[in-house]
Amino acid sequence: MDDIKRWIPTRWEDVTGNADLVEHFQDILRASLDGEFYGLNSLVTGLSRSGKTAIIKLFIRCLYCEMLDRSTLTP
Repeated sequence: MDDIKRWIPTRWEDVTGNADLVEHFQDILRASLDGEFYGLNSLVTGLSRSGKTAIIKLFIRCLYCEMLDRSTLTP
């Protein structure tokens, strides 16, 4: 298993499945762009290998991106 590299999406369109989780994190991104985000705790649960970590890593990349595209939320 060590030789299998984990794929991390670079755009929200690359994520398949977990539509509710994607929508949740996109809503948080929109709120942070509008200045309405002051902090949040999220507990993410689900089946193993369902993309939870990949979605969270994409969200963090978008959150800290200085050149985030507001229309597509793509870093």
